[in-house]
Amino acid sequence: MNYFYNIHRHNADLLSNEIAVVNNYPKDPIPQTGLFSCGIHPWYIEEQNLTSDLQAVEQALKNPSCVALGECGLDNRVETELAKQQPIFEAQLELAKQYQKPVIVHCVGAYAEVLSAKKRLQFKQAVVFHGFSKNLALAQQLQNADCYVSFGKYLMTQEHLPAILKELNLQRIFLETDSSDYLISEVYAKAATALELEVTDLQELIQNNFQTVFKEEK
Repeated sequence: MNYFYNIHRHNADLLSNEIAVVNNYPKDPIPQTGLFSCGIHPWYIEEQNLTSDLQAVEQALKNPSCVALGECGLDNRVETELAKQQPIFEAQLELAKQYQKPVIVHCVGAYAEVLSAKKRLQFKQAVVFHGFSKNLALAQQLQNADCYVSFGKYLMTQEHLPAILKELNLQRIFLETDSSDYLISEVYAKAATALELEVTDLQELIQNNFQTVFKEEK
């Protein structure tokens, strides 16, 4: 069977042929089945709970089904200023280093800061920027910095993104549904059309990327 690999979604109601990394927050119960990630999202930073939230993330990383830390990251358009977000993000990068997990990154208006932290902390695990919606130059900059770029709901709605996808290194892309109502099969169909590939060929390509980053084989 050819599987649809979905690197980031917010519920566990999967298709029968879908393999997904389901997003978990620190206070969520550990999923009993399937793969998941866990991280402190910059939208939901609670300073009074930081210690317990980081402890919960670390505990999740010890679970074999937790294949990534995230989503975590930096957001320059929320109330919590970057100066407060930064140490929390970097603490999570240190945890990901310790447990040798990739990170799934939420980034809004702070790409330079994320790349700077990656370089400064000598973070060697894979970094996946999820929900990409920007321009070709930025996507190529991220890939050239040894990062991965994931496309999802914006690929379905923003006319410039299919052309950008076609110009990228396909060994450093992923597909996702995030919190949208799109099926992962629909996202694959859109991407396959943009890339002039058969869906089955795209499935094989993403599967190889998935196994490289998340160390999971079907």
